[in-house]
Amino acid sequence: MNIMPGPVGIIINPNSGTDARRLTSNAQFMDSIQKLRIIKSVIMGLISTGINDIAVMPDYLGIAYNLIRDLKIEGVDLSIIDIDPEGDFNDTKNSIKIFRKENSPLIILLGGDGTIRAAAEESIDIPYLPLSTGTNNTIPYLVEGTVAGLAAGYFINYNIKEGLCNLNKIDIYINKEFKSIALVDVSTTNYKYKGTGIIDLSMIIDSVVIYGKPTSIGLASIGGLIYDMGCNSSKFVYINFNGNKYKIKAIASPGVVKNIDINYYKIVDVGNKILMEKSFFIEADGERLYPVDYEDEVISYVNPNGPKILDINKIMEFISKNQLFKESL
Repeated sequence: MNIMPGPVGIIINPNSGTDARRLTSNAQFMDSIQKLRIIKSVIMGLISTGINDIAVMPDYLGIAYNLIRDLKIEGVDLSIIDIDPEGDFNDTKNSIKIFRKENSPLIILLGGDGTIRAAAEESIDIPYLPLSTGTNNTIPYLVEGTVAGLAAGYFINYNIKEGLCNLNKIDIYINKEFKSIALVDVSTTNYKYKGTGIIDLSMIIDSVVIYGKPTSIGLASIGGLIYDMGCNSSKFVYINFNGNKYKIKAIASPGVVKNIDINYYKIVDVGNKILMEKSFFIEADGERLYPVDYEDEVISYVNPNGPKILDINKIMEFISKNQLFKESL
């Protein structure tokens, strides 16, 4: 029995692009109006390909409600799902549960690396299209919204398998107990308190980096300079900062370049476990997440079975190569 696909899911993180790094760097402030403009463009791209069933996560700032108010298009079912927004990552997770139940073919995420991590914590079964509205975004695309919507619609309509890429993930274990996942990096740090939750690279003791390019920002830029890691990467990088054998120039955040000391690094095959250094706080994907005692055992397992995300470039190349943009008269 064929199951009819449900609505394309949309999650807009109201908190992305607003943290304290606006006080310590040149990171832009991503307000609700900008996010509303981006998602309107995404939806217009989707609609142009014939997608007419779209559901949106509500948020405490009312971005979703303003979207519904502004976009009233005949023949398009644009709705808000039924959850009570709390203003944290539980909103994303609860929305994923609903989208899974409704058999959504794709979920579009407006946020940063933390947003797609929260989604992947709940499900790796649904393809994601992450769009950047955060700060040091490594995985989400910085792309014009209409292009993203067009690629998403083509992906659904033509079932473009070539347009999917597989992310690795890090399974985090503390004293052999599974805690959570990361999609970019896991680090031990010298922080003793959560504080603002953001990370100064000079406070990191050691890191496992699984996604990063030489053009990335933050810890991913260091890992990406050592080894270029993207979707389907068979390798990851372990970096130990507890020494000064090497010095590397890294973009810590927009407009902030720092010289970072490195003790040593190694390139490792995906599928391996790393025993992390002793520390006080565990960082994942740019945020302080878990306090630990100095004697706790922290293991990062780099798992190849992570979530799948759309590759916008490959989708549009497929459309071009197969001349699917043309309509016969």
